[in-house]
Amino acid sequence: LLDVTSTWSEEELTPYKLLIERSVITAVMTAHLVHKAVSPNHPATFSPEWLVERLRSELKFSGIVISDDLHMGAILKHYSLKEIIAHSYRATLDLFVFSNNPLAAKSAGIRHSSEGSETLETEFGMIIPDPDLPQKFHAAVGEAIKNDPSVAKASEESFQRIVNFKKQLS
Repeated sequence: LLDVTSTWSEEELTPYKLLIERSVITAVMTAHLVHKAVSPNHPATFSPEWLVERLRSELKFSGIVISDDLHMGAILKHYSLKEIIAHSYRATLDLFVFSNNPLAAKSAGIRHSSEGSETLETEFGMIIPDPDLPQKFHAAVGEAIKNDPSVAKASEESFQRIVNFKKQLS
């Protein structure tokens, strides 16, 4: 996670402010940057301070927010899949990117299953993606929605933003 606390400037928001004011962007992508003065506990991707307060409230952005790759080592080293899902919804992310990158999983010591090895390999020694990641993701989303009313509400709001986005495309 790249810490931009000492280098980030308010001027960096100027292009976003202008594009949002002119209604020429309908989607933005997050970054896994850390700014401890704004959000001391989470990278921007999971930060309600950045995404809810700044982007949605202050800048009045009502479009969809797409995550950067949530399967990067920088995220996997600090968050479980369940935590990734819950933080993503609470930060008002709408579309979640998962590369299913086996090298990131291996470098973070992520296991594909509790009884398996750290990575899956072919007979030729090639490391392959987790074939069960979509099912694990789906189960984690269902569990988060079922167990946390704030995630359930955020999921519904996200669904509405995605529907509105799709209507704009047609």
